[in-house]
Amino acid sequence: MFEHSNAFNPKSYTATRRPLVVVFEEYFYDIEQAISFEKQIKKWRRAKKEALIKRDWVVVETLKKLHAIWSSWFDKLTMTRSPVTMSPVEG
Repeated sequence: MFEHSNAFNPKSYTATRRPLVVVFEEYFYDIEQAISFEKQIKKWRRAKKEALIKRDWVVVETLKKLHAIWSSWFDKLTMTRSPVTMSPVEG
C-alpha cells in the first residue's frame, strides 16, 4: 500500500489516482490464491464489487446466479439467430 500511495512507480495505474483508500481486504495464506481472487474480482461488474465491499454475501451470490442465467439465455438467443447475409445491390 505504501508504494501505491506514494507513487513509487510513476507509470503505475494508481500513480495518477490518489489518494487511495482501502475499501476491502482479505487475508490469504497462499499468494497464488490472492492473485487468483484479485483477477476474478477484476472481471466483476460494479454492483457485485460493491456488495463484496459491504460483505453482503447474499447479494454477491444473487448477482452471480443472475449473471449465469442471463449468460445462458443470451447464448441460446445468439445460437438460434440465423446469420445475416448481405447481397450486392444492383443499380
